[in-house]
Amino acid sequence: MKANEVIRKVLDEHGEITEVYWVACGGSLIDLYPSHFLMNVESAKTSSGWHTAKEFLVATPKKLGKHSLVVMCSHSGNTKEAVDAAVLAYERGAAVVTLTDNAGSKADDPRFIAWVYPWGDGVPTSEVPLGICPMLAAELIKAQEGFEKYDALVMVDESHSAGVVGATGHGVSEQYNTYGRVDIYTGTLGKAFGGALGGFTTGRKEIIDLLRQRSRPYLFSNSLAPGIIGASLEVFKMLKESNEIHDKLVDNVNYFRDKMTAAGFDIKPTQSAICAVMLYDAKLSQIYAARMQEEGIYVTGFYYPVVPKDQARIRVQISAGHEKEHLDKCIAAFIKVGKELSVLK
Repeated sequence: MKANEVIRKVLDEHGEITEVYWVACGGSLIDLYPSHFLMNVESAKTSSGWHTAKEFLVATPKKLGKHSLVVMCSHSGNTKEAVDAAVLAYERGAAVVTLTDNAGSKADDPRFIAWVYPWGDGVPTSEVPLGICPMLAAELIKAQEGFEKYDALVMVDESHSAGVVGATGHGVSEQYNTYGRVDIYTGTLGKAFGGALGGFTTGRKEIIDLLRQRSRPYLFSNSLAPGIIGASLEVFKMLKESNEIHDKLVDNVNYFRDKMTAAGFDIKPTQSAICAVMLYDAKLSQIYAARMQEEGIYVTGFYYPVVPKDQARIRVQISAGHEKEHLDKCIAAFIKVGKELSVLK
């Protein structure tokens, strides 16, 4: 049996694990403590509890349920309190991994993921509970959170994602649940937040204090107008108060993308409010954009070096302020011009 296979089975059957309980009696409980310590130090998402079997039975954690993992250790496999604790956890819907060196014991039960380990002189530590449990803890953290590979700060540019990506428009960290693992966020006030000037950098106080003294773009630029600051702060408040605007934006983007794709246009996959209509020819992108403006639609053609060579496109900015009739007018203009310029047949 391998730790990564056990954790994969647990996650496949139970989804996300939000808490782990290490349960045993006597000396077996001592073997579980390093794993409990590891979870508390390294995991940002999963809580860890270390319990005697009796304590677990008498004061059962209220969170115990489908998204719990209980690791029970009993060398004999027949310790009553430990086996009862495993059964209780199973009946509450938790994933249960039992560790025993006694095949056929009560702990070696098909209701549990039973890990029967060897015992005796010469058995490596990695093959007994003192070594197995840290591997289970590490594999769980790796599967749900990953480990940082480099000793480096993480910066996320939310220019295209803030206000758009995530269930409520709160960006990449909401979408991928990376809160607490990103050190610096940058963003713009010129896209989803209303098309105004300026941008922002946010992060830990120590980082921001340093940037106030060392960031050349900040030091050698002018302050934003008070009206822009006030309007931007109000947009942040609106995002917190309601999902209505964000949901409408998502609906508009999906509507435009689906209709344009059905018409035969090549649309780059995106979760952003900016849709790229691919033309691949720089001169064509400029001609197309000019014709669209003649049709009353303001779009911009982009080509190298703004985008890679032979990746010219028309950039379309969708807004929550658009109604379906606005989008239909834009789509109709794209189709009309596309046929004129032989982009569509």
